[in-house]
Amino acid sequence: MKIKISFIIFGLALISLITGFASGLIRIHAYSKTSDESDLFIKGLGNGYNIGNSLDACDWSKMFTNTNGNSTETSWGTTAISEEFIKVLEEQGFGIIRVPVTYMNHIDSDGNIDANWLDRVAEVVDMIIQHNMYCVIDIHHDTGNDGWIRASRKSYSNDKNRVENLIHQIADRFKDYDDHLILEGFNEMVDEDCHWENAPISSLVAMNKWNQLFVDTVRATGGGNSDRYLLVNTYAATVNAKNIYFFDMPKDSAKDRIIVGVHNYAGPKNLKKSFSIINSLRKRGYPVIIGEYGNTANADYDRADFVKSYIEQCKEYGCCPIWWDNGQDPEKKADTSFALYKRSSGEAYFQDILDAITNKIAED
Repeated sequence: MKIKISFIIFGLALISLITGFASGLIRIHAYSKTSDESDLFIKGLGNGYNIGNSLDACDWSKMFTNTNGNSTETSWGTTAISEEFIKVLEEQGFGIIRVPVTYMNHIDSDGNIDANWLDRVAEVVDMIIQHNMYCVIDIHHDTGNDGWIRASRKSYSNDKNRVENLIHQIADRFKDYDDHLILEGFNEMVDEDCHWENAPISSLVAMNKWNQLFVDTVRATGGGNSDRYLLVNTYAATVNAKNIYFFDMPKDSAKDRIIVGVHNYAGPKNLKKSFSIINSLRKRGYPVIIGEYGNTANADYDRADFVKSYIEQCKEYGCCPIWWDNGQDPEKKADTSFALYKRSSGEAYFQDILDAITNKIAED
């Protein structure tokens, strides 16, 4: 009788295991080392800076209205990105600049991009590359809590053609650029219920489908895009064990040319824990860029010392960190400002933090 019960229990367990694999609930992640080429590329990027709240500024009430030119760039109170400011970033020693870009106000209902807007994006990209830095451009507030691209079966079905058209135009515009340009997919994509944690499996699977569409569409444009480094984020780009566990590396016609992105705003208390979670991606052989990190001006600890610790963790785990700067005046909005520069003049708000990021040592 005991043997019979044991066989029943074993059979039920086996059925559960098979069902888990079939549904995607159970996954086996093979551990491997990142390629030497990828490691060298990530190391060569240095440390980075986000020019946030500029080309990503938007008006969610005017989606698909194809607003002319760069009319949204300064709508959130920041100064238009200038070559003078790009020079400041170069002189500080930044190696990579991330330029978040939102398209919802610059496309029509089919996803056709206003040519003037794409020209402005290219103008900023050119300035950065001409000043000897790498550049990342993404699809930013088109995702997120108020965005129109969602990590769900419904959104994938309804919006796939428009998104594919959008990606194709971006990729085609930049296909002749060299590896100093990294194309990033979707910034912080969540589902219709705005789950950042504890998202249903269907949402995590949908995120993987969007990433695959991004990679396939970019590669199909040819030219430099055939083997360009691409950056794809985990669900919501969060450092969350479940979101990372269900992340699937997209299949790719190019070998070892996809980087995984996360955003890690952990503070001092959770810093080591957050990197242990990020390391689960590294153990799977994936190069990692931390596309956003930082702390606000009202932090109750020494921000520069914390950044030094953060950079050390990045070095230990082989990640490239990119500071999030939203351009807000730290004296007026200390609780929400991540700004390190007054962009209109290039004046540093916090030179000690900038030096900690770029590893400059102040002379006594």
